[in-house]
Formats: sequence, C-alpha cells, structure tokens
Amino acid sequence: MTVCADRVWWSAHARPGSHPIPDSTFHFAPSNGAIGFSMMHHLRLLLAGTVLSLVCGTAVAQGPTVTPYGTSCGPVLSGEVVPNGGTQRFAFTVSNGTPRARVLLVVGIDETATPLPGTSCLLLTQLYFTQQHRLDATGRYTWSHALSSSFSGYARVQFLEVDLDAPGGVAYFPSNGVYMVVP
Repeated sequence: MTVCADRVWWSAHARPGSHPIPDSTFHFAPSNGAIGFSMMHHLRLLLAGTVLSLVCGTAVAQGPTVTPYGTSCGPVLSGEVVPNGGTQRFAFTVSNGTPRARVLLVVGIDETATPLPGTSCLLLTQLYFTQQHRLDATGRYTWSHALSSSFSGYARVQFLEVDLDAPGGVAYFPSNGVYMVVP
C-alpha cells in the first residue's frame, strides 16, 4: 500500500466512537448472523474510498466506463454514466429479479469473491456501503444519482436479492457486479 492509501484506510477504520458519525445509527444483522454491518461505519469506508480514489488517482480512460464482471445467481445488473447538463449521472439497473423482492445495494472499491452462506454464490466487492430497496412488479430497480462534472473516481456495485422467508433462514441471490470508472 502507498502512504496515501494507508492514511485513508486508517481514517476509515478508526476504532468505534472515535469518529464524529455514530456507529449505532443503523445495524442490520440477520437472525442467523450471516452478514452484519454498521451502516454508518460502511458509509465512512465508502467516503474514505472515494477520498482515496480522488487523492491517490484513478485509472486513465477516455470517458466514463461501466464494465460487468462476475456471475449472477439470478438478478442481472447493468450500468451507465451519461452527461446530464453540467453534471454526469450514473444509473445502475438490476433486472430479472423476483417481483417486489427486497434487494441490498452493495457499493465497494475492491473486487472480492466472498462465498455467501448456504450457496455457491459470491459477494463480488467489499461491502463499504449498502442500501435496501424493493424491486418493482417486473423485478427491476434503478439506482441513479447525479455527479459533479468534475468528479473522478471508481466503484464496484452489486445487488443482492434477499429472501427473508427462505427455508432455513435468510437467502441471498446476488447479481453480477459492475465496475464504474469516471476519469
């Protein structure tokens, strides 16, 4: 790791209570304990990753790119970054899911291949930030936001369909991942 990366990592991983954003704001832990996280802790990690990408540099490309990677266990994820007036807008669309199912949006920086409990499916990025959403009647959802036209950075995104009523506990059905680079 570079010195720059070490400083950002330390800032994001500071011990609980040493950061101005409280750790207890939101916590999700399934009854089987498979995956648990502090929402604010992972928000701090996402912000630290963004700082790392902005301060330490990003990949060089002609324009924004969104590249699919990994294998889906059901839902399919696609994405794009498009100019939108004086800004850019990203949109990640998950499709082919179970209508009206819950999904977790997972945003990270580093690619991983972490097995999900009870499946051969993989979490494809480190979990830095999550949000819960619900698919529509066709099994689709789009997460979209504007970025400043001066923004430069990268992220890995994945959605996990969550079945809270699965036999034996919670079941996860992850999409493929997408890797977004905005030079």
